[in-house]
Amino acid sequence: MINFPAIYIANGTAILLLFVILLSLKSSLRYGLFEEKIFYAMVILNILQCFIESASFFMDGKIGYGYRTLLLVMNTTLFINSTIFAYLWVIYVDFKLFADMKRIKRIYSFVAIPAVLTIIGCLINLVTPVFFLIDEYNVYQRADLYIIPYTVALFYVAYGVILIYSYRKKIHKYLFFPALVFITPIIVGCLLQFLFYGYSLMWIGVAIGMVSLFVNVQNEASYVDMLSGLLNRQY
Repeated sequence: MINFPAIYIANGTAILLLFVILLSLKSSLRYGLFEEKIFYAMVILNILQCFIESASFFMDGKIGYGYRTLLLVMNTTLFINSTIFAYLWVIYVDFKLFADMKRIKRIYSFVAIPAVLTIIGCLINLVTPVFFLIDEYNVYQRADLYIIPYTVALFYVAYGVILIYSYRKKIHKYLFFPALVFITPIIVGCLLQFLFYGYSLMWIGVAIGMVSLFVNVQNEASYVDMLSGLLNRQY
């Protein structure tokens, strides 16, 4: 059974939190650094997910002309955006660590393979059920391979955390975002939504993670000299 008040409250709260981040960003997307553009893209994807997910839950089970097609497209978009978001997180972390575009281009074309395959599966799902299906009553149902997009997304999130804890001390770089603070609400939200369909908890978890990430990135900007990369007097 779908709990609409809980869905709207959770996603609405997430959208408000994310808009606070957008209003707090100092540089525009056009003139921002690469890492800022990635972060901005993650925030926008998160906001879109909240809107689309709320709309898809609202339309679930409603019969009308074009409803099934619209619900199919919205759920496909949700899966694709989730995969892209997780992949962007890995790129964001890697660039924060190494600030090397050549490394990004060299490594992440291969790291993108699971994401690309998942997106292809989502597009195939528009024609035949792969990860989910919309039945004759216009109700969303999970298909046999529904766990794959969840697994791929969590793989990328975990991969980013492993990168942080494996390399930030080796390259003697201070990063002020504790990975566990970012990943914990995301994992909890994903697992709860995975186990209890009808509740929207994943994207509020992601929004909380994004807020914690934003706060810690601001701390880093305050305490680290941008030219030398060393801790400043304020720290």
